[in-house]
Amino acid sequence: MGEELREEERGEVRSELITKGEKKLVLIRWNTGKTSAGRLFGRYGPGGRPEFFKLLFGAVAGSLREQFGPDGENIFNRIRDSEKFRETSRELFDGLKKWFFEEAVPRYNLERGDIFMISTELVLDPDTGELLWNRDKTQLIYWIRSDR
Repeated sequence: MGEELREEERGEVRSELITKGEKKLVLIRWNTGKTSAGRLFGRYGPGGRPEFFKLLFGAVAGSLREQFGPDGENIFNRIRDSEKFRETSRELFDGLKKWFFEEAVPRYNLERGDIFMISTELVLDPDTGELLWNRDKTQLIYWIRSDR
């Protein structure tokens, strides 16, 4: 197994600062790393909660640190509890979960316990905490089980 694939299996976040009009936004390319539906969306993650939010918050915090240096942590602490960030991160969770179960599962014949990772693109407004999901830039990568 190549070093590049091992890195992808762990999850990865890349970000860049983009400008839309007068606003500076953070473009986040997020790879969840190798996981299962139960861990990512259900109650089988750490502490009986979906792993999704832990991974998402880590991706957002890391991207802000990457783009704004030590100030990125202050920005994350400010937006993390904002109504807009809570609302849009919940919308992202619901949208990605719906996409996974209604589109990806039937398309790839995924079964309970199958292992996959999701690669997607997000746009974060560091002023308001608004998080937007680019559904068109979302891919599923899955591992074929040996018993199939």
